[in-house]
Amino acid sequence: MAAAQKEVTDLRDHLEALKCQTEIYEADYRTEQKDWQHIKAENAKLRQKEEEMKQQVALLEEQVKIFEDDFWKERSDKQVLQRLLKRKPDAKKSVLPHHCKGQEKPLNGSCSCSCHKNQQHQ
Repeated sequence: MAAAQKEVTDLRDHLEALKCQTEIYEADYRTEQKDWQHIKAENAKLRQKEEEMKQQVALLEEQVKIFEDDFWKERSDKQVLQRLLKRKPDAKKSVLPHHCKGQEKPLNGSCSCSCHKNQQHQ
């Protein structure tokens, strides 16, 4: 009977150890489940942020393209204008635009407009 009682005691101890181990496993499972939920939520936030960043990059690339196109157009226009100025003798060399009313004045600087009372323009 002592052997049977020892066996019962050993079984109870083993059962108690299994209960403790089960509690530990359940606690680990709950922790891992919470961690997984947290990571899942963080992943969703990061995917949203990634999408926003992709849209921002696309917008910036579009702006860069527009600026580049403008730059090359202005450069081309400037080169065309420079070529035209080099080829064409300037018929207006003797006349400069009047700085205050868009009128023309002689190259010698004398001005007959009333806004400066016959003063010379610079």
